Amino acid sequence: MIKNIELDGKIVKIEYVIPDEIKKFLEKNNLDENQLLKDYKWEQCIYNDLLDENHKVKNSFEKAKLVINYIYITKDNQIRIPPENFAKGKSIGGGNWGKGTFFEEFSIGYSIFTE
Repeated sequence: MIKNIELDGKIVKIEYVIPDEIKKFLEKNNLDENQLLKDYKWEQCIYNDLLDENHKVKNSFEKAKLVINYIYITKDNQIRIPPENFAKGKSIGGGNWGKGTFFEEFSIGYSIFTE
């Protein structure tokens, strides 16, 4: 899935990548990947995670990949994979957000790469 996101007046393309291992984990836990990708929190999280030390948004790119590489539901029900296996280029940010849509305790981790 590719979304256009506005970062301080500039529109950039963000390609969301869900590796097969993460997709299988979502299926095993009866989670809908489309609902996950359409969550309204993505734009706000990406914006915040691309702020530099001067609180300016890093937007000197046209296209980036966001690789979902971590999901935590419980201590015994989580998955983490290396995001570098799914994107080339320089990592420019990443983060996670919790208290998600699906469970009371739910975290998603991701990394953002310029191509």
